[in-house]
Amino acid sequence: SLPDGSRLLDYLTPIVLAIVSYFFSIQLTVLRIVGERSPWGVLDRDLLALPRFSLYLGKLAANSLIAFFQSLVVVAAVFLLFNAFLRGSLVSVFLFFFASMLAGVSLGLFFSAVVKSRETAMQLVPLAVLVFMALSGFLIEVKDMPPAVSSLSLITPMSLSFHAFSDLVLLGKTLGAVVPSILLLGAWFFLINLLAGTIFCLRDLK
Repeated sequence: SLPDGSRLLDYLTPIVLAIVSYFFSIQLTVLRIVGERSPWGVLDRDLLALPRFSLYLGKLAANSLIAFFQSLVVVAAVFLLFNAFLRGSLVSVFLFFFASMLAGVSLGLFFSAVVKSRETAMQLVPLAVLVFMALSGFLIEVKDMPPAVSSLSLITPMSLSFHAFSDLVLLGKTLGAVVPSILLLGAWFFLINLLAGTIFCLRDLK
């Protein structure tokens, strides 16, 4: 432990939460959807004869619901089972973790719309998470990045989540203090789903 009685691991909690939220949500969403395609499965639209946009909204709703329960499990495990340090509110951390998971779900839907094989998806997702992690400011401080990269870093989803988790977990700030980050994640959620839904509706992914 450190001189103030805290553990070094406690200071890693924000980045661990950020990485887990995006890696789990992106990877599992992509694998679920890509796994529905030939030769692993039959596309839902072939079974249900639904319009593609309705099918996309259904996938978004289903994966968002799954993300909600995953958020409950992860936050409970981290703070109740493993007793990670928490200066703020557990409810606030859960709500922001769920918001991060929703952003990850939208990215997962986007990746699933642009890749055709499970192998490609399994290679793309870890690479994307590594890029997000590099831009988050955890490995390299934002002030030490080139100006163009540092500007991008300030608005990338994982960077928003990492800094918000730092405020909520380590500094004990309220959910109201991270509202700008929530709004930016909401903007990412809307824009990525708009793009992913458009690609999903226009491309033949079978």
